[in-house]
Amino acid sequence: MHLWQRMIRWLSVVAGVTLLLGCGARTEYRVEVLRIAQQGWDTLAVQVSFVEHTTLGGAKPAIPDDIQWLAFDATYDTLYSGSGDRIPFIDANLGDRERVMVEVCGRFGAFQVCEQEAVLASPKRIQLASELDYPDGTAYTKGRYHFRFQVERQIFGNESWEPIWPERPPESYMVASTLGMGKTGVTFPISGKRGRFNLERLPNSADFQYYLKSQLQDEQQAKVEFKVFAQLRAEPVYLTTIERVIRRKTDAERAYEVAFFADQIARRLLDKLQVDVPEQRVYAYIDDWTYEADAEQYQIDLEIVWKGTSWRARKYVLYGRLDVAETGYPATFTCTRCNRHADRLWRRYQRSDSIALDSLRTVKYVDMENRDNSIVER
Repeated sequence: MHLWQRMIRWLSVVAGVTLLLGCGARTEYRVEVLRIAQQGWDTLAVQVSFVEHTTLGGAKPAIPDDIQWLAFDATYDTLYSGSGDRIPFIDANLGDRERVMVEVCGRFGAFQVCEQEAVLASPKRIQLASELDYPDGTAYTKGRYHFRFQVERQIFGNESWEPIWPERPPESYMVASTLGMGKTGVTFPISGKRGRFNLERLPNSADFQYYLKSQLQDEQQAKVEFKVFAQLRAEPVYLTTIERVIRRKTDAERAYEVAFFADQIARRLLDKLQVDVPEQRVYAYIDDWTYEADAEQYQIDLEIVWKGTSWRARKYVLYGRLDVAETGYPATFTCTRCNRHADRLWRRYQRSDSIALDSLRTVKYVDMENRDNSIVER
């Protein structure tokens, strides 16, 4: 039944029912007493009595032909419909102190007399244990989380709390922001206990990235806040704020990252050239490297050398440039020159001087002052 229909019915019956009898006599039925007591969060004890008023004889107790009890939640969905002096329902599925409306209707022939009274569901709260890995690798629009939500309610007649498991777990989301964004942020849902997120294409992401890069450029570091919200059938409730500090990489850290990429590219190229030699026989020398901050990309000039295990094995030398994004993808290697043996091998397996590579692994640098938060520096 829609809310407006219920309100119309309520207005029509709350004052009682008046029957016109012969010779101008009138009889009116009303609810005399309605008592609702909570015997626990999941059970209500109910008591009701009716009276009959007549213009000739005054008031006297009245027994209806039938009594029906109803209970509705705050959205007017039915929690209970039946008779008897006990109303059971599942309090765990209701919100924090959610309003529960109890209605009793007594039937007298073709007429009904109804009365309503409200009680409140149990006080509830949400506890959160959180793990947030941000940024994920070197991409500061990406991250990973492991959240454990526990819904609790106050023990009936006690100030302590107990865990409960509602039929629908809390709906939750995060809002990511950084200095300069004001009250705006990037909002994204939390799906399941574990998951990954990517802010890149979400509303306000462009502002988020702009202010983050500006801080890194001006102050060498930036703070990112993740505010966590959850809700149980009602308005979202703020739970906590998780902070992560990102700082610009030092020259030494970038040099280490270049070496990490160079080591991977040597192995990838030999796989593509179908060369099978022990790792200790392969060498990658870095001749020069640059980093383009605007493009967030490295250019690395390399010399890759390998040789077989026999004493008469040929020596292969390959020169080239690796263009790789700081995130490890995209990555392209361009061969600029080779010695005779390497050139012959390259032409046998490659039609172009450039090779597009799969994503390269990136380095994680842990900020020792925040090592418990697993902060990834950029």
